[in-house]
Amino acid sequence: MAKNKKKATAPAKAEAKAAEKEVPAYAAKKKEADKKPKKEPKLDASGKPKTSVWENFKSFWKDLFKELKKINWSSAKDTFKNFLVVLLVILVIGIGVWIFDAIFVRIRELIYNYNPGDAETAVILLKAQLGLL
Repeated sequence: MAKNKKKATAPAKAEAKAAEKEVPAYAAKKKEADKKPKKEPKLDASGKPKTSVWENFKSFWKDLFKELKKINWSSAKDTFKNFLVVLLVILVIGIGVWIFDAIFVRIRELIYNYNPGDAETAVILLKAQLGLL
């Protein structure tokens, strides 16, 4: 007959272990009694908990330093490379603006100095300035 005993199934084993881990009623009451009731914070007019200026000041700096730790700072080498790229772009754009400015100044001078009697001369001068001759 010993051979005919059924082996405990996995759910039965789990229930047995759970029953062993259960806390007796008197211990659960003791844990509840040990807990101190938390003081309820004072509320301001909007219903939010009141905090002192000093607490706000401390929490601001704590949060600030937490956020600063999350920042991925670039290395000095990367920063210098980025600086050179920015400097090069500024120079290229500056030279381009300078060239276009010089061209527009020449065109403006030709227009203001234009004499209707000298139309052919003005066309020749404009072509010469633009390098079309």
